[in-house]
Amino acid sequence: MRLIKNNAINAFKKKAKVYICILGLASLAACELNQVENNVNEEKILLPEENQDLSALDRQRLKDIRELGEVVSELALKKPEAFNEVFAAINSRYYLDEMIFVTDLLTSSDIYNYTPFKKNNKYSQSFREYFNSTSKKIDVNSINTDITFYIPYSENHNFENPSNITLVIAQSDTDEAYGTRYGKGEPVKVWVDEEYLENNLTIIVGINELRKNADTYKQEIYTEAKPTDANPYPSRVNRIESVTQTSNSKAILHRNYDNAISFTGNGGGSNIRIARISGYLEPKNGHIHGFDGDKKSKLVTRSDVKYKRTVDVTSVWDYNWADDDFEQIYAVYEEDTENTKTFNGELNTTLTSSTTVGGGEDDGGVGGGTSNTVTGTIGYSVTITSKDPIIREVKLKKSDYMTKNVPTPAFQLSIDNRDCITDRLFLPIIVIASWPAYDCGANWSYTLPYKEY
Repeated sequence: MRLIKNNAINAFKKKAKVYICILGLASLAACELNQVENNVNEEKILLPEENQDLSALDRQRLKDIRELGEVVSELALKKPEAFNEVFAAINSRYYLDEMIFVTDLLTSSDIYNYTPFKKNNKYSQSFREYFNSTSKKIDVNSINTDITFYIPYSENHNFENPSNITLVIAQSDTDEAYGTRYGKGEPVKVWVDEEYLENNLTIIVGINELRKNADTYKQEIYTEAKPTDANPYPSRVNRIESVTQTSNSKAILHRNYDNAISFTGNGGGSNIRIARISGYLEPKNGHIHGFDGDKKSKLVTRSDVKYKRTVDVTSVWDYNWADDDFEQIYAVYEEDTENTKTFNGELNTTLTSSTTVGGGEDDGGVGGGTSNTVTGTIGYSVTITSKDPIIREVKLKKSDYMTKNVPTPAFQLSIDNRDCITDRLFLPIIVIASWPAYDCGANWSYTLPYKEY
């Protein structure tokens, strides 16, 4: 971005120096010196993938995106109808974010078995045909399978008869870059930022997500951890009567945690992870290094953030919050492909403690022992992969949770509560109450309703 702007400035300076030489009748040697200096500066300009400060993997990704971008640019210029199948794929929401992997449309991928895509795709395999007809030939087997087409704010755009298409070929992780708008007449270079993306149909060719990490429609269907015979409930404690089951319900994300344009797999919507840290019935002198139970994944689109939408995060947070499990950590972060952050702290809870019977074997005892429970603190240190600050690390006390997390009757609902999150209870279609929202005004606001058995 800055490189392109600087090039324009240098070009202007170069012309200005030449005019000064002519008007001032300065020596020809001085003008020639300026010309040589500018040539030297121009020779120092490198392609992004030649930047030795980047890893070999990142340099290869940039090269792959640029080479594929040349083919895609030819399609935008000569065969814009080639993107009709791209639009159909993104509209189908096979992937939870507004994207499709390029090779999905060049091979017999699973998306062609996805009913919403089959139903609305009037142009089956048309992208493949147009792609193979371009002047620059690329072997499908050589294409980086992580490269995506990403169309943010897709709900705002007319896919049936678009008047123009803007292409951005990702060469950095950024929210702003130059793109090219294709339509009637000659292509036009444009500056693409969040506002432009919101109001103009823009295809970003980059690596929005890594294929192995990409969430599909299946993640939205199977939101809860599924019990198995070996593990009836994802908790250390068997589920019994009079337990409290706590659930993730609604949330609002107030900022984007990924760039709009990316080549590293950290682009597009925010890949939010919601987890729980508990030390309940851990050994007294132990330490916690992982989450308890499954993490909940929630993809929050840029549109969701822009329009402050309340999103459903429906899933169980704790299948059985025991009364003597005094404190737990509500942990929220945005998952990336690089860098790490760590949740650190202590919890007050019920722990296990072993007592040796008759002394240890070295003391002539039987070497056996009994296990009992004690109240104490246990430390935790859980490391996650993220480039961003941890979003929420909230210590929830069971006693406070049960006394303060009480639904508000409908007639007491305030305007402030409605402005944050409305998590209503119906009976059967009339609103009778609303669960309170936590951390209104923070980057992540949420509700944690419960059900007692």
